[in-house]
Amino acid sequence: MHKSPLDGTIDQAENALFNTSMAKGFAVLEAFTSDNRGLSLPEIAAVTKMTKSSAQRSIFTLVALGYIEKNEDTSRYRLTPKILHTGCNYLRNNMLIEVANPHLYRLNKETGETVNLAQIWGDSVIYVSRFLSKNYMLSYMTVGSILPVYCSSSGRAIISTYPQRDWSDALGETSVLHTPKTTTDKSVILGQITEAAVRGYAYTIEEFFPDDLSLAAPILGADGVAIAAVNLSLPASQWTLEDAASQIVPQLQRAAFSISASLGK
Repeated sequence: MHKSPLDGTIDQAENALFNTSMAKGFAVLEAFTSDNRGLSLPEIAAVTKMTKSSAQRSIFTLVALGYIEKNEDTSRYRLTPKILHTGCNYLRNNMLIEVANPHLYRLNKETGETVNLAQIWGDSVIYVSRFLSKNYMLSYMTVGSILPVYCSSSGRAIISTYPQRDWSDALGETSVLHTPKTTTDKSVILGQITEAAVRGYAYTIEEFFPDDLSLAAPILGADGVAIAAVNLSLPASQWTLEDAASQIVPQLQRAAFSISASLGK
């Protein structure tokens, strides 16, 4: 859903500042996913599209720095907790998260439902803060989890505040069917974003996870363009969209407005 550091938007051949060795190191780190928790040297080389010798140099450096480790019995590599510590620096130093968390916590307590703070990253939405429901857990997702922009309520809510000419490009590729109810027709999604712009919130129903009714309201910057969204997840088997719109959306929008106002101070 996102590009490798070796596939960046910078014209690497013409920009003398681009450090290819550093990019290769990040590519190795990003090779470890929920599907690739332990990787051998040949597998890392294949995933990153690097030669074995180049991958080996990056691996050696990352092992020396403590970001990955080798299982001597299997000769497979895995990430270490140090990478989590590095990522936490983003969470600790992000003003948006600091300002939003009290409002997210309050919304979580008021509704009893899972509440997320989401930002767009490329063609994905990434959760940067998360307060879980005590009564219902739709899926195991952590801070840092990503979803495609086009089938997430947060992505649609954020895009609805962009100039309309930018909507199609912001959605990215929409062809992957994640559930039987995923909307992949871009014209239909654009129509839903138009409705979201009018309503002030977006929703999806079982488009990425089964039994998920997802609602999101944009957090606006000073220019009126969203910098993030407050997302709330409900069990679709227990809620209708109409009931959610009347009972939950006002609280959701109030939280998003309060965060927007606090950021503007």
